Amino acid sequence: MTLIIPEKDEDVNIIVLYEITNYPEDIYIDLYFYTCFKNLTEINLRETGVIGNFVHLKSLAKLSMIEFEDTGVTGDENAFHEYRKSAGSPHCYIDI
Repeated sequence: MTLIIPEKDEDVNIIVLYEITNYPEDIYIDLYFYTCFKNLTEINLRETGVIGNFVHLKSLAKLSMIEFEDTGVTGDENAFHEYRKSAGSPHCYIDI
């Protein structure tokens, strides 16, 4: 199964599981690979095979919501928020 994304990474601003029609089941995707989508405002991939540390997402300045319930995602929320605050990025809601 192939995950289909737009031709231009900057065209991706929201990744929401229920809007992805071909999200691969039983395949683990490292969260690091989502950092190429610089205009992301929301990531909601609960109950999927996504893994990794959400600290990789700290540089996505427009990100305002992260939802990774029941996944393999981990991370230090305080370090994430401290970095974003020092970088002048807006607050980002995190639900893990």
